[in-house]
Amino acid sequence: MSAAMERAVARLASEGAVLAPTRDGRVFGVFARGDRRRRPLVKVHMRDVQALRAEGVITALDSAAQTYALSAAGRRRVRRDRDASPHAYLAQHAALADVETIDPDGCVRVVRAVDDEAPLKRLTHLRDARGAPWFSAAELAAAARVRADWEAAQIGALRGSDWSAPRADLPHAGRRGRLKLG
Repeated sequence: MSAAMERAVARLASEGAVLAPTRDGRVFGVFARGDRRRRPLVKVHMRDVQALRAEGVITALDSAAQTYALSAAGRRRVRRDRDASPHAYLAQHAALADVETIDPDGCVRVVRAVDDEAPLKRLTHLRDARGAPWFSAAELAAAARVRADWEAAQIGALRGSDWSAPRADLPHAGRRGRLKLG
């Protein structure tokens, strides 16, 4: 992929950006927030637009106006390209965050982990057509409580399911709860 195509794909990842023909019609440009009155952020030749379409990076918004936006596969590709770590493949499927952990020696280490708060963060950024928040503060707080309850329920199930111990109610129980016969 050429440098211009990489810049175009990265710019298309911003909110509301579209790829459309410029005023002269000779090349395509990436326009911020779909505003074609302004100068394009990046210019791309028609052959590059066709290559992006063939790779599934962009999808047509309006075939008559030749207007394109980043597809879901294109968004995953941008997330993968932004993360230069060995976790690039995971980064395209889930939001990653740096988390501090304590190893068995007591040393604090920073590791990459899936960000559990990412779905709630996405909900807080949703806006309606007027730009007002989609969810109220009370609804977001309720979503956080439901998520916390669900996490607590998952931990509890993990703690209470050890079937390898002998049964305590049988006096002659052996390994794995089997009765000893003699």
